Amino acid sequence: YFLSRYLRFDRLTTEQGLSGDQTRNVIQDDLGFIWIAALDGLNRFDGLDIKLYRHDPEDPSSLSSNIARVLHVDRSGALWVGTWGGGLNLYDREKDSFHRYQNRPDDQNSLSHNIVRALYEDRSGTIWVGTMEGINKLDRDSGKFIRYQHDSNDPTSISNNVIWSIYQDSQDVLWVGTANGLNRFDPATETFAR
Repeated sequence: YFLSRYLRFDRLTTEQGLSGDQTRNVIQDDLGFIWIAALDGLNRFDGLDIKLYRHDPEDPSSLSSNIARVLHVDRSGALWVGTWGGGLNLYDREKDSFHRYQNRPDDQNSLSHNIVRALYEDRSGTIWVGTMEGINKLDRDSGKFIRYQHDSNDPTSISNNVIWSIYQDSQDVLWVGTANGLNRFDPATETFAR
């Protein structure tokens, strides 16, 4: 009770410039900006003002979808934005724009699906992207992905393609939560134990 008298909450809503009141994720980058993923765009809050990033169909360097879902700031300070339907975006701070990683049906090295549900950077700096169609490992140098997807004929494949969460434990084991159980990834064999 004593501490509650000193706690104060300020609200950040559409009245203050937020693109929408339904937010999905919040993260702070290494410059102190607060990034807010919302159902109607990506918001950057500097403590005073909000800058809004939205999809512009005429601009391929704009955010790929207005529905920002998951955010991650990697060890280099780069912001990654997973969207609902637009794939993955990497924010270019110098150009104040985005580089898109999206599914291309004719390219097995592209992102497996454009609905991104989870983002994770492991200790080696690898970016893992969980989608509605499996988990993807990004090779940053080439911009290509290795896809890991469920195969009903392979008991060492991931148990389900709907990825909810990704986490690396203190023993460097990568765990993947799916719509059908938890999976342990073995990097040596590139297989999963369910």
